[in-house]
Amino acid sequence: MKKLFWLFSMLAAIMMCTLTLSNLPASAAKKSSFTLDIGIQIDGNVLVPLTDLAEKLHLTVYSPAGSPFVDITGGGNKVSLRPNDPNIQTPRNIKNTEGAPKLFYNELFVPVRSISESFGGKFEISPDTKTIKVETDEVSLTIVSHPFFNLDGEFFVYDGELDQGLPHGKGTAYKGTSIKGEVWFAGEWKQGIPVTAEPDEAEPPADSEGYKIYVNSSYLKSDPAPIVHNNAIYIPFASIVANLKIATETVDGILRIQTPNNIYLVRPDSNKMTYYDREMAAQTTRLDYPFITDNETVYVPLVFLSSYLNMKIVWGEQNRIDITAGDFRKNTSWGNSELVAKGMNQLKLDTDAESFWAAHPVLWVTHVTNGMDKSGTYLKYQQVYVIGYNGATVIITNGKAESVNVFHSIDGIENAFAVNDPMADFDWPEATKELIRQGKVENGMTGEQVIFMLGRPNNRLKSGSLEQWFYEGIGGIEYSRIYYFKNGILVSR
Repeated sequence: MKKLFWLFSMLAAIMMCTLTLSNLPASAAKKSSFTLDIGIQIDGNVLVPLTDLAEKLHLTVYSPAGSPFVDITGGGNKVSLRPNDPNIQTPRNIKNTEGAPKLFYNELFVPVRSISESFGGKFEISPDTKTIKVETDEVSLTIVSHPFFNLDGEFFVYDGELDQGLPHGKGTAYKGTSIKGEVWFAGEWKQGIPVTAEPDEAEPPADSEGYKIYVNSSYLKSDPAPIVHNNAIYIPFASIVANLKIATETVDGILRIQTPNNIYLVRPDSNKMTYYDREMAAQTTRLDYPFITDNETVYVPLVFLSSYLNMKIVWGEQNRIDITAGDFRKNTSWGNSELVAKGMNQLKLDTDAESFWAAHPVLWVTHVTNGMDKSGTYLKYQQVYVIGYNGATVIITNGKAESVNVFHSIDGIENAFAVNDPMADFDWPEATKELIRQGKVENGMTGEQVIFMLGRPNNRLKSGSLEQWFYEGIGGIEYSRIYYFKNGILVSR
């Protein structure tokens, strides 16, 4: 009897153990833990390679052909993002990220918080070390991050002492975007600069000609040399940026210049500039002396340095020019990235549009816009003239009335205008061309002319020399049209 009782007790214990294990959540048994030393700190935000983050969080990454966006899916959710755009698109809305995605060495880095929370992850970050913890039902992920800098065009990850956000004291810089990269410099730093860096030449070479630029009493080496354009002195922008460690970024041809008090957006070879103050109030102005490009080098006029970057410029003897400038390396991690991104996109549109208007003062209408339609005198394929413009807003005339047209994309401009007469290659009577401009389909027109006006029909029926064309109307059968041809000539409609 005791043996039987003992046997029942053992069976009960085994069943209890089995029941307890079976009641455990599946996620608890499968949850994996990872630590990744892949984060880079940019403007107070932590970014990581998208491919690594997606792999650990079991997400799928897809880049649609011909689209600048990258789609990320997982767990029934989807987000879309693109480099340098602080907005993340979801099927329901658009939300702002903590730091725009960045592309370095053909690898996309994304903000950890925005991506992880978009797919249900819990996000925690240490404000001191910037170490991140991401928790999902399946994964416990720890991400170690390091400050990331750009010095004279050299990107590096830094591990060491800092002062006001800059390398200062002992530290090591690793080339590229990984702490496991090649050591670029190890030793003492002073306000973001390796202390062993060789100083600039105190004096220009004896055989140098032209203007000799000194910045804060040190000779500014520049290759190529300063130039004169439109009676103004220009210097290579990269040389002054490298010398003073000015924070800059170029996106789609738009140059962003970040200073302690202002953000400037310019496009070389355009006189239009947008700038922001500390309150992010945007202003647009026209530069009397814009940035220019020459032999793929961007040049900045000295007058810009004095007027907007508060540099003092003194002209001396023997073509010597002394520039006195303040510290551009501190207090530059400010500004609303979403507003700046919108400003850069708008400036690109405006400057692209102005280049189009300037290059094509004579155009042909391919789509009558609302602005043109107000006068009632504009016709499709009609020749018009550009008489004024400001950015993507253009004033045109057809000789009878002026029309103000506002566009929101280059595609909109290209859909509204052709740069050549669309009917120039057709040997049609002028009277027929005028009917086409007026949108009138008349008997006697050829099939080619009708297709030019209306496009190809939805359906064609042919019997001998007779042919019926059917155009399906938008809004119902009553808006549909039927045309009859004989030997290729319209005879009834």
